[in-house]
Amino acid sequence: MNYTTIKISISIFFLLLILCCKEQTLAYKPKNLIDELTMENIIYEAIMMDVMSTFKPKNKKFIGIVGSPYLFLKYNIDSLQLVRSNEYYTKNPKVMSKIYTKVLKRMQRSKDSIDNIKIKEN
Repeated sequence: MNYTTIKISISIFFLLLILCCKEQTLAYKPKNLIDELTMENIIYEAIMMDVMSTFKPKNKKFIGIVGSPYLFLKYNIDSLQLVRSNEYYTKNPKVMSKIYTKVLKRMQRSKDSIDNIKIKEN
């Protein structure tokens, strides 16, 4: 193998490497994609409902009202729309990270509000 062949082979290898590693969006954007703000609200409320369900005693009426049916009715979405939107955002980590950062900030504000109430009560 001569020097030119090696040089061409290395160039082709790096060209293919660069083309394969470029940033791509692998998920298609669904027609009825849930917008970022609504997705943030859904995630926040789902987390809060999950946390609330860990407290005892559990009220049977509460369990029937709160949960996925509540979110589907409130945001006028269906489970397939939620799954496809979540899949799209998961495959676009910059957007999903932005959504979860906002959710975490909201949760921190809620915690701070509860802590302030506790301080005022004592």
